Amino acid sequence: VRLSPERPAGGNKTLLINCHYDSVPTSPGASDDVVSCAIMLEMLVILTQDLKPLRHPVIFLFNGAEENFLQGSHGFIMQHHWAKDIGAFINIEASGAGGRELLFQSDNKNPWLLQAYALGAKYPHADLIAQEVFQSGVIPADTDFRVFRDYGKIPGLDFAFVKNGYVYHTKYDTPDFVVPGSIQRTGENLL
Repeated sequence: VRLSPERPAGGNKTLLINCHYDSVPTSPGASDDVVSCAIMLEMLVILTQDLKPLRHPVIFLFNGAEENFLQGSHGFIMQHHWAKDIGAFINIEASGAGGRELLFQSDNKNPWLLQAYALGAKYPHADLIAQEVFQSGVIPADTDFRVFRDYGKIPGLDFAFVKNGYVYHTKYDTPDFVVPGSIQRTGENLL
């Protein structure tokens, strides 16, 4: 889904907000990543009903095949004609079932993006050590962040729920384990 203002601000660069709707075969995928889809749908509703006009276009990408080697995001960034207009992205992920969403990956070449998050989020929560650990390969996982960064050459922010990490990719990743308030908090931070 692409929302565009009637009169875009200078440069007409687009913000991409991404999640995935698939899950691993052994998991119902409530937190990884249906919760993120719900957050994005609510953001989409709010932005389409807000009387304050957008300054820049926003793409909401609900992609499939993330759990299958990030194929959905790769296909979008390599082949979709909207990809060339993207100036920054936000990826919403999970390796747990709620709690405070953690900004755990970013691009150190674009401090403006981190500053925008720090100034705009109601409840900012980030951890540099999490980025170091994740990018070291100690955690055997990957997110669409890498595809947008490496193939699209786009700066971005990667958020994940990490509380109750033991439900990640298991049969226990059900709505019962999603921490109350997590969805609301994340939506407020990202809007």
